[in-house]
Amino acid sequence: MHRRRFIPWIVLLALASILPQSAGAAEASADSMAGAGPTPAWRKVAATAAHVSMYAVATKVGSRFGLERRFRVVRLEKAYAYDVVAHIWAVNQLSQLFTRVDEWAGLSPTTARRTAAWGTAFGALTYMEFINGFMPDVRFDPADPIANALGALMATKGSDFALRHPWMQRLSFEFGYKDWGRVFGPKQQTGFAGNIWHDYPNGRFAVGYSLGPQENEWVRLFATYEITSFDVEELKNRFGIGVEVKPHHWLAPILRRLPGGASLLAATDWVDRRLLLPGLYFQLWTFDTGPFSDQQLFQE
Repeated sequence: MHRRRFIPWIVLLALASILPQSAGAAEASADSMAGAGPTPAWRKVAATAAHVSMYAVATKVGSRFGLERRFRVVRLEKAYAYDVVAHIWAVNQLSQLFTRVDEWAGLSPTTARRTAAWGTAFGALTYMEFINGFMPDVRFDPADPIANALGALMATKGSDFALRHPWMQRLSFEFGYKDWGRVFGPKQQTGFAGNIWHDYPNGRFAVGYSLGPQENEWVRLFATYEITSFDVEELKNRFGIGVEVKPHHWLAPILRRLPGGASLLAATDWVDRRLLLPGLYFQLWTFDTGPFSDQQLFQE
């Protein structure tokens, strides 16, 4: 039951992976679509349904429907900095996804980018936090809308800024799990969604910088951030350094000569620039800060 709920999102992610990946390609795509005539109505309906689904999920999560009653969202507040970073990453990624969807539905690249980014930031994720304010044991966190706005700015202005500063095109903002097996293991008390998103101690965020030729990078170095536990006595912020190897880039000259190789390479790179992939990413070093001295911050 829980797994079926994620099928539409998997389909949308697959769709995003084959749609234009760069700002220049998006502009060209829009121009070609404009010359090809009006967008079919069914595409507009499908894109609208995708947005409505996002708001429905936000309502469900915000009101904690589908979560076990014993789950206390206040535990997320103990991982305060981690939760803020999670909002930035989520808004940025969902914005890019829905930008592709809205372009596919006929909007211009600029309009699609703005609609997707601010609709995600305030139409969904801030809306979800607003609902939190009416739920028992949960509060509205003013830091989350700020984080949502930062994620939207990254999605709307980041690519333009990177075009003016080539070194920034080597940067990536990625997410991964310490133990990917737990994602598909026994469901947590929050259900399958908890395995994916609410298992904060199993997650890791990272900012990466590529080394080597830009089109065929050798490796990517990362500065990482994670937390150690939901328990106040054991909760620490953990920072570190990691590295991810890029075998698909090493083999890029060969792959591009194969039928469909360029598309496969582009799709792999799209995923690779968003997730710390198991088997390719290696954590080199970590150090902890904490435990937190001000226990009053975390009183339930």
